[in-house]
Amino acid sequence: VDLKVYDAEMRSLIDRYVSADSSETIEDLTQMSFLDIIKKEIDGKGDMKNRCGGERGSTEAMGHNTRQYINRSKDRNAQLYNRLSERLKKLLEEMRQEKIEYAEFLQKIKEINEELINEGFVTDPRINNMAKKALFDNLGEDADFALSIYEAINVAYAQGFRQNPAFQARMKKAIQNKLKGTAYSVNEVWNIVISHREEWI
Repeated sequence: VDLKVYDAEMRSLIDRYVSADSSETIEDLTQMSFLDIIKKEIDGKGDMKNRCGGERGSTEAMGHNTRQYINRSKDRNAQLYNRLSERLKKLLEEMRQEKIEYAEFLQKIKEINEELINEGFVTDPRINNMAKKALFDNLGEDADFALSIYEAINVAYAQGFRQNPAFQARMKKAIQNKLKGTAYSVNEVWNIVISHREEWI
């Protein structure tokens, strides 16, 4: 069927009956963090419910923002972000099924976002940067093992390795030697190295 003959009529119907208001900024995220927005909502000083069409709309907006952050950051620490993604999915489902109240939802999504900002929590003081935390989470939460891998990476590290295959091969070999006898792969650790530019330039 050739639908071209209907194009003009369809455009006319859309123009006549379908309309949308101009987009409206809910909050200026350049001036405050998403976590601040959630805290304002908890304190009763926010306006998310009114601007998003009620609790359901506010819930979906917060879930969408949190999911976007997780998807952008998951390569940095796959275990952590997969875990938080599952928590978010369960939380949104509980809210849709009305198993929890809006106030409880706000508290729980605040906790998820706090963990996102801190990339999780760990009590061992030796795990004192994000790269070590990612290794810890993805290597069985064994601090000694994670730190031994971290040290091996630093010993083999060479500045500019991202553009130098020979440097990369040396670093991967050091990782492989440490992973012998375990179920972990070099690629799992290498993805962490690549994703943490603040640690390994």
